[in-house]
Amino acid sequence: MRGLPRPLLLSKISRTIRSVSSCSLGTELNLKIKNSGKVPVALDDSQYPEWLWTVLDDEYQNSSLANDAMKQRKKDIRIMNIKKIKMNNFITKIK
Repeated sequence: MRGLPRPLLLSKISRTIRSVSSCSLGTELNLKIKNSGKVPVALDDSQYPEWLWTVLDDEYQNSSLANDAMKQRKKDIRIMNIKKIKMNNFITKIK
């Protein structure tokens, strides 16, 4: 998969992984953030972008990180920072 153009990569994955939305067409999503305005409703699966169905796919996400060293480094730094913050919080509670 390395070296393939992004749209080709997504189209190849979309053929192999057939995700289905958990909400049927027209279901109210209960995401109303503002008091005024319409309640959002679920669309047909074909109306959502292809990349949406790969967001929760761990295998795809790991392969995309393996292809992009900068994204992998950012993720590693974020994980290290979270661990450091947790350790500092733990130490301050002990004192």
